[in-house]
Amino acid sequence: MVENSVGVHLSSKVASTCFYQLRRLRQLRCLLGPEVYAVSVTRRLLSLHNAAARLVLSLNLRDHVKPALKQLHWLTVVYRIRFKLCLLMHHVHFGTAPQYLTDAVQSVTSASPRSGLRSANNAKCQTLY
Repeated sequence: MVENSVGVHLSSKVASTCFYQLRRLRQLRCLLGPEVYAVSVTRRLLSLHNAAARLVLSLNLRDHVKPALKQLHWLTVVYRIRFKLCLLMHHVHFGTAPQYLTDAVQSVTSASPRSGLRSANNAKCQTLY
């Protein structure tokens, strides 16, 4: 029972520290350009992701984390973001996404007079905002 409460406390402390760091990054957003801010946030998420994998598998700081990510079946941060975007667009394409997402995305073929072109069968989309 004591081990369980220590684990809960530790995970709560890790989560609060992560959110603190993300709030610090948000404060710097006005000083940095959007590209620099995105890279900085991605690096923070990547280091957090790697630290979580090391914690779960009890690895040292010098151990490589890629085999650990494979063992845990975790995607890297960049591929996870790409997967989430693809999943959202899949839901938009098949009409299972929330209405606000469906309203924000429009098919390229319906946006321009391309009905007679071969690319009219293409499933490319564009945002409306």
